[in-house]
Amino acid sequence: MIPINFSAADIEALRYWRFQHPDPRVQVRMEALYVRSQRMAHEDMLRLGGMSQASFHRDLKAYVTGGLEPLKPIDPDRPQRALTPYRSTREAYVRAHPPATVGEAAAKIT
Repeated sequence: MIPINFSAADIEALRYWRFQHPDPRVQVRMEALYVRSQRMAHEDMLRLGGMSQASFHRDLKAYVTGGLEPLKPIDPDRPQRALTPYRSTREAYVRAHPPATVGEAAAKIT
C-alpha cells in the first residue's frame, strides 16, 4: 500500500466532497480516500466503497501526485438525467415544502 499522510485540510475537504459533489462517482472516490485517511483495513475499504483494487490505486496515485483536484472532474459527455438542470430549483422547493412521505415526494417530482 502507498504510504500517505493526509493533511487536516485534505481530510476536511474529503469529508465535505464525499457527500456534496454532484457526481456520485466522485463521491465514491472521496469516500474511499476519506476512509483510507481514517486507517480502515484495506479490504473493508474496497468492500464498503464497492471499488476495485485497481480503481482505488489509480485514485490513490492521482491524489499523491496532484491532491484532490484530479479526482473531481466530471465527464461532460456522460448522459445526464432529464431533471439534472432543475436540481437547484427542486432542492429549494423541497426545502420550502418538505414532503411527509416518499410517495408525496415522488408525486411532487413527477
